[in-house]
Amino acid sequence: TNCSLSVDIAGSKFVDATGVNITHQTTAFIITGGAPVYLQFTTQPSPSCPGAPLTVQPVVQVYDISGNLADFTGPVTLAMADPNMSLTGTTTVTAVAGVAVFEGVGVNASGFPQQFIATSFGLTQALSN
Repeated sequence: TNCSLSVDIAGSKFVDATGVNITHQTTAFIITGGAPVYLQFTTQPSPSCPGAPLTVQPVVQVYDISGNLADFTGPVTLAMADPNMSLTGTTTVTAVAGVAVFEGVGVNASGFPQQFIATSFGLTQALSN
């Protein structure tokens, strides 16, 4: 009998094998995330008044093709979706272990909706809610 096994969710795993005259469980093995592919806002930024820091600062994570958090270290940049609006503060941060945490970012002009874009070279960008 030909059998195949595929596991694409990262984490610690075991495999149970049973059949005629066999019962076996493997020792634990680790599945790690694959190559980084896309960005996703995991903490949505909250609008603010012009010049004030965002009420809720955004967190962006980097994922592989299977939706696992990717082990990515690199720059992630935050911008406004509306090209007529811009941000204040540190708009490019270094993601560590696939997580980019922004602090002290604000919007320098009034206007709604306040949608944000997260980008990193070679990865699919994310658009906030």
